[in-house]
Amino acid sequence: MISFHKKELSSFNAFMLSLVIIILGYYPLITDRIYLVDDITRSIKGYFGWIGLGRPLTEWLAIVLSTSSVRLADISPLPQLLSMLALSTLVIILLKSTFKDITVGNVLICITIAVNPLTFGNMLFRFDSLSMVLSILLPVMAWDSLNKNRVVFPCLLLIACLSFYQPAIAIFPLLVITNFLQSGKYSEKTISYILKAVLSTFIACIVYYLAVVKLTINGSEHRADLTSNFAHAILSGLRNSLETASQSYGYISCAIISIAAIIFAVTYVKIFIKILKGEANRTKYINILIMMAIPFVILLCAIGVNLILSNGYYPVRVLFPVTFIIFMMLAVPANSSKKINNIASILSICVILSSFSVIYATTSALYHQQRYDSYILFSLTDKLSAINKGKDIYIFGATEDSEASKTSARVFPILKHIKNNYYDMTLSQSLINNGVRNINFSGEARKFSQALQKKACDGSMDKIFSTYQYSIFENENNLLISLGQDNCKK
Repeated sequence: MISFHKKELSSFNAFMLSLVIIILGYYPLITDRIYLVDDITRSIKGYFGWIGLGRPLTEWLAIVLSTSSVRLADISPLPQLLSMLALSTLVIILLKSTFKDITVGNVLICITIAVNPLTFGNMLFRFDSLSMVLSILLPVMAWDSLNKNRVVFPCLLLIACLSFYQPAIAIFPLLVITNFLQSGKYSEKTISYILKAVLSTFIACIVYYLAVVKLTINGSEHRADLTSNFAHAILSGLRNSLETASQSYGYISCAIISIAAIIFAVTYVKIFIKILKGEANRTKYINILIMMAIPFVILLCAIGVNLILSNGYYPVRVLFPVTFIIFMMLAVPANSSKKINNIASILSICVILSSFSVIYATTSALYHQQRYDSYILFSLTDKLSAINKGKDIYIFGATEDSEASKTSARVFPILKHIKNNYYDMTLSQSLINNGVRNINFSGEARKFSQALQKKACDGSMDKIFSTYQYSIFENENNLLISLGQDNCKK
């Protein structure tokens, strides 16, 4: 068996190794100009809008990078390049805090967090990628600081994490659990360590809520509304998040991760037995309770902060804490012996390589979809300019998937969860950007377009043009662009 732990690396060489792999992993994001939903509207309108979501640091960072507080500038791929540097920094901090030795194998285990389909879901966003990655980096720094017996600094870092991107807070308890399991010393000191971690998280969340949420989140923004049915939220959240995560990684990676999970489960049972065999005292029983709680905490972290929200939403971009669960399943056993370290290193290579395939294929599919939608955009621009009736224009539906996207989705299910198809909001802004006037889009306009679509379906509006990609209907005062096919059957 190839040994991945014989030769130690310097911190600089480990950083460069991780940076090279990360750049190779996300290279398509540099070369292919992919724009997702928010990217399209932000690139056209130049709005910020993060403070109202409880993310003031994201907005302030965007102001600094754009060198303007008035309009947001599209400076991509600079945010993604900076994100790659941040991810490499994360790898090194994680490496030094998790393993005694800096070896190729241990670097590869840490890189599974940086290069994977779930982190890719964050890297895709041209305007948000850097703030999202920084939100991932900050709880790692908070954990590293906690390991050095600091208390105040971890709290500040966690508040900053929440102020960048809230779901990242789930990373911190996962790393604390990782450190607890691999410590090998289940004493009063480890219990104190857990208590400090819980206290730091609690203080950070309270301060963030009072100082940020209460002062910044818009009353009309319902993403932050709390659920009244926690049991249902937990069950549905767990099902949805794990389904999305497994589909994002793909079949091969899921098989590899399953092997890692089995090895981790065996290691976990061994640790539990070791604690059970210890001397009967208060410390022992507290550690038993901690061990019993760990599986539930891990599952809750997989769901993330969305479990307390009324509209729990689980797109790929909020599920990156799952990558730290996978890291835990690799790192904890890897610290037990050199043989298992080798196995974990090989599994990490497999996960990274399969992630490469997912990232490259997904980027290509999104690029083909973008080209397909651009054709529709210019076709509509020409057609609407020719009609030129001065009527109010409304949009209903979304563009169909391109044939290339459909083909890739059969192999990589992640494409079911990452879309850049035009729909009413993005198409309306793009048409306006192309000089088309009288385009209407808002919450009320969306309701009106739905009413118009019903009229189109029952024959109350005249169809004046139709292709496979879209149809145009009109009545006395309005034009309706109905995207896609068979909207009357939906």
